[in-house]
Amino acid sequence: MFINFVTVEPRPGREQELADLMKAFRDPLQLMPGVVGVYVLREEATGALAGLSIWRDKASFEAGMANEASLPAHAPEDLRKAPLLVRQFVEI
Repeated sequence: MFINFVTVEPRPGREQELADLMKAFRDPLQLMPGVVGVYVLREEATGALAGLSIWRDKASFEAGMANEASLPAHAPEDLRKAPLLVRQFVEI
């Protein structure tokens, strides 16, 4: 199993717009081969957003990301306060 976890802080007043874009990114991603699940999350205390995708394996993730150009943008710079924080995990 391979997990890609992305967190982002939305700019004030742009939270819903960013969440909507992340959900638009999620929908086609869920259809890719090897995807187990894709979630858009909001941290209640801070309003930070996160995208969590679970893949069968790292090879599936890499193949899916090779097609990322065909997916909608999910966190453009004008909607976020800082760069995305990306963490990736493998099952041990």
